[in-house]
Amino acid sequence: MQATLKSKPLTLAPGAADAAQEHALLLLPRLRLLHRQRTDLTRRISAILEELASAAEGQSEHRDAAILLSLPGLGRKVAATMLSEASQAITERDYHALRCYSGAAPVPEGTVCILLELKSKMTKAEARDALRVEISKQTGQNLGGRTVLKDSSTTFEWFVRNRYFPLRKGDWRPETAKEKMAQIELDLIAKFGDHPLDTFDRFMLQTHVNGLAERYSQDRVRQARSYLKSIFDEAVEQEFLVKDPTRKLKIPKNLRPKDKSILSWEQMW
Repeated sequence: MQATLKSKPLTLAPGAADAAQEHALLLLPRLRLLHRQRTDLTRRISAILEELASAAEGQSEHRDAAILLSLPGLGRKVAATMLSEASQAITERDYHALRCYSGAAPVPEGTVCILLELKSKMTKAEARDALRVEISKQTGQNLGGRTVLKDSSTTFEWFVRNRYFPLRKGDWRPETAKEKMAQIELDLIAKFGDHPLDTFDRFMLQTHVNGLAERYSQDRVRQARSYLKSIFDEAVEQEFLVKDPTRKLKIPKNLRPKDKSILSWEQMW
């Protein structure tokens, strides 16, 4: 280090030092502006969080913002990020989604990474077949039989019929179950039956719900959205999916108004 410090310094061209000083002076107004904007933004975030954390009149329960801010080590930035990015998960008390957001979702100790081939040298179907063979070698299970492989071979229709309906039937009354299953068959399975679960995204589902809103009543559209969210929530819970594509699925604004007109006897007959 002494030799380096004692070495001859680099020779600057005439005017280089003056140019650097002028450039620094040009940067100072930008830095002051940036500092002022950051200060204003911090002040605004603090004011919004304080407003969100304050209890509403006549309400005794703690608000979500107040609960987040009370957590040790969770500061203003993290609280604002959680409320803006994970508002639906917080509202629905979706603790699995919150764990994923925070990076606290546990990874099983038995998780194994299998290197098949470069992505550019294999198609998705070839990778799926190769994975079946590799898992069969390591576990001795015949994946061509009844063993479930949680990959693209699991279609929407298979999951709904074999994993969703059997669970929900116990929560529905017999007559109600028939109506709900019929609507899911008509509005969802008929459209997405052959689609693998891991190919769904928000765009695909939102455009379908928007299309339903153009043809059917608002109650039917709301129910279809509710069924989609319930199905994919169950898919995440059963670890068929990592991310829920319905997390930000919205109810369309162009819903048809309810028809409350009363038909006369002449119109009915």
